[in-house]
Amino acid sequence: MPYSYKIATININGIASHVRLKMLEDYLRQQDIDIVLLQVTHTKITSFCRYNAYVNIGTENRGTAILATEGLSLTDITHLPSGRGTAVYYEGIRIINIYAPSGAEKRREREAFYNTEVPTFLPPTPAEILLAGDFNCVLSHADSTGHGKYSRTLEKLVRGFSLHDAYDTPTSRPNYTHYTPNGTSRLDRIYITEHLRKNKHGVETVPAAFPDHFVVIIWLSLETQSTRHGPGYWKMNTSLLRETDFLPRLREEWEQCRTHEKYHPNPVLWWDHYAKRRIRITFQREGSERRRDHADMEHFYYTAIYQAMNAPTDPAKKATTLKQLKAKITRLHSHQQQRILLDNGDSDGLTGEEVSLHHHITKMKENTNDNPDTEWGGNQPNYINSHTAHIYGPPEKKI
Repeated sequence: MPYSYKIATININGIASHVRLKMLEDYLRQQDIDIVLLQVTHTKITSFCRYNAYVNIGTENRGTAILATEGLSLTDITHLPSGRGTAVYYEGIRIINIYAPSGAEKRREREAFYNTEVPTFLPPTPAEILLAGDFNCVLSHADSTGHGKYSRTLEKLVRGFSLHDAYDTPTSRPNYTHYTPNGTSRLDRIYITEHLRKNKHGVETVPAAFPDHFVVIIWLSLETQSTRHGPGYWKMNTSLLRETDFLPRLREEWEQCRTHEKYHPNPVLWWDHYAKRRIRITFQREGSERRRDHADMEHFYYTAIYQAMNAPTDPAKKATTLKQLKAKITRLHSHQQQRILLDNGDSDGLTGEEVSLHHHITKMKENTNDNPDTEWGGNQPNYINSHTAHIYGPPEKKI
């Protein structure tokens, strides 16, 4: 039956601290992401609940990773040795995650990356493609307020494989994904084939506190099977036992439980049928109240982020405001987990031999001509009828 998949791309900027990794895990769960493409992964991610991770740290410590919820079968996983690319197949769709070299001084390396490395992921015959990640360049002046780094080779790749920017509908506000004192840019993008574009529900750019880039999410309706996992067993939050304001309420509940022991034949039945349930409810109620307070404060900060994004201020002031608000959210999570945050620096580098992108495009077109009855996605599972494409604004519910 048709199912709407949420696929996201996030530059996590090498986060390694326990707090920020936990924030990433919580974010994926709260947003209910099915497949997430991560860039700049310095850490081997293996312990995310409900997600299988395919990580490629690579030789340059500028890795990429693809995470998929349990029950989704990813096949033909391939990596770039540098770590700057990871690709998989899901239900006949080639999903490609890339992190291009950044900076004006890396222009030649970036062009070589698009010309020699990315094409190795592209299928030689017509197939559905989803190409996403941090491209560290733009193809349109509208995607940058500063001196945007343009890539002629990326434009050739996108045109040669008939890819479309997922943001193909005009919006009332820019959808920038990276804010700096020098300007704003839409470095993080998703490109899809025409058939996938017809089955797109929507696409949006949303903030997250743990990286310095915004998250791009796309909804695609596919005629596939999906396995959903429900909640597991309840586990007591023992950290509440160290909270001085909670202990009196727990003691009071315990004394109430003891008064009911006389109504049960023996202590075992009293514990199993009454006391244990009352204690669980007490812990759950306290945890729910604390999560609600935490969520309200987090929602307040995210609302402020959206307001700052739309404010008519100069790039330097806007970047500073966004950085401060994200820091407040991070401290909120840090206090909750009582861990010290660690941040990594940034370095970049890539060398590549010259191989022609033109060869890959020509080969693909030759294979198309050899099979005139084959269309993009013609051998893939049937999809539901296309929906009216539209852009989602800031989410109404808290993130």
